[in-house]
Amino acid sequence: MGNEQKATEDYTRGILLEPNDFIAYSNRGASYLEVGDYNSAITDFNRAIEIKEDHSHAYYGRGCLLLLQDNAESAKADFQKSVEFDNEGSSAFLEWGLLEVENGNYSKGFPLLSYALKTKSSHQTVNQIAGFFRNQPMMALNWLATMNLETTFTLMKN
Repeated sequence: MGNEQKATEDYTRGILLEPNDFIAYSNRGASYLEVGDYNSAITDFNRAIEIKEDHSHAYYGRGCLLLLQDNAESAKADFQKSVEFDNEGSSAFLEWGLLEVENGNYSKGFPLLSYALKTKSSHQTVNQIAGFFRNQPMMALNWLATMNLETTFTLMKN
């Protein structure tokens, strides 16, 4: 049995014991997302939001799912909600920033990417940004030009 399947079963048992456990719904939704069960994932993210309207992680998870389903506008709305409820949610800032830049809205996207990098300076964040800009070096230079030196050094260090 895989880790995600076991996690899903554990979250299901928790939900049976506590039907209004929004964290269990959100986490089970993430497990379903991980294994590609998008229908179950969206159901769980929606239920977590029904129980706790300001649960940022459920909005982030649902946004990731919507992005995988090529529903960028709805994904962006969920990333914005995630950020609204958790302004330290740098993963949502990263995804939202990438969507904005992809749609040519650099004045909004570049600061979001910079904030994501500043709040969550990890190899994964840097790799995701680098992968996005890999075939667009001029756009990457434009973004770097908008950043302050501290953020630029953080990017270079990782």
